[in-house]
Amino acid sequence: MQDFLQALAKRLNQLFDGKCPVYLGRIWQGEKTPCFYLQLPGLKRHELICGRVRREIDLELHFYADSRQDAAAGLSCDLVAEKLLRGLGALAGVRRAYRGWDLQCGPAGNGAGQEYLRFKARYVFFTTLELEAADGLSDLPAAAELMSYFKINNKVKEEE
Repeated sequence: MQDFLQALAKRLNQLFDGKCPVYLGRIWQGEKTPCFYLQLPGLKRHELICGRVRREIDLELHFYADSRQDAAAGLSCDLVAEKLLRGLGALAGVRRAYRGWDLQCGPAGNGAGQEYLRFKARYVFFTTLELEAADGLSDLPAAAELMSYFKINNKVKEEE
């Protein structure tokens, strides 16, 4: 899971020149916009013949904009949606590649008058029973990492 999250954060930083931080878990009051909020992805597992395993990651990503400043900086919701749809079709992690299916992007709201852009996709990859056990693919990030901005963004910056 950590490999997928790092691949996603790295790609978002490339697409948006590091201008939009990626938060995993929950956005606290007072966080700076524009930013991306990544809900903890859902995992699915399908065993295939000969010890192969198909894994699916259901992703939901929200983009929160500061409409006054972001339009001037080229971060309007329409431009962000286009970049997400074109740029997140495939992700390259350290351990494997992730192929995106059923990419969707559109406006949404939280009922409190705050509008945001919602991006949804399903990423698929294949592995084996042996590699799955060795990689700890079902291991979710630790609870402290779920609300960590620094964990996901700083590692990406160190690798670049």
